[in-house]
Amino acid sequence: APMSDENWLEAFLEQIDEAIEAYGWAVRTLDDAEGLSDTPFTHTIGLEELGHCEFVVTGLPGAVASRVLNTLCAALVDGTRTWPTPGSSIDDLLSNGYEVRVLDVDDDIACDDDRFAAAYARRGTREGFRVQQLVWQLADRSWPERDAEHQPLLGAPWW
Repeated sequence: APMSDENWLEAFLEQIDEAIEAYGWAVRTLDDAEGLSDTPFTHTIGLEELGHCEFVVTGLPGAVASRVLNTLCAALVDGTRTWPTPGSSIDDLLSNGYEVRVLDVDDDIACDDDRFAAAYARRGTREGFRVQQLVWQLADRSWPERDAEHQPLLGAPWW
């Protein structure tokens, strides 16, 4: 029998719980196929339970963004890297010396964007949800503007 929406959500959240139990976090990607995001949108779930913000990457293919997030989170959770703060740069996460900048996601986006629905469902509320965006340097080594089409910024750029 086909899964009901409720059963699907329950099974999906169970998968997320299993990943969090195994690693300390889970990664979720949304893209055009699901009709929820015009540009790829990949975020963590579970870091909040460790006392930290979640992370989001926009505009990179899901597999690439997942690798970036998993690499960063593994180093943060095992203590080999310090937790980044908004306004900081990370220069050893991407290849060829491209930087990543850490940006605070605006509260109105963090707490009211359906692309974070899995995190909201797991935590039981949208309120107080805190997210930092990892913004990747463009091919020409410049940084995107607030309304960039290929890598939408979810907060005010500090650069």
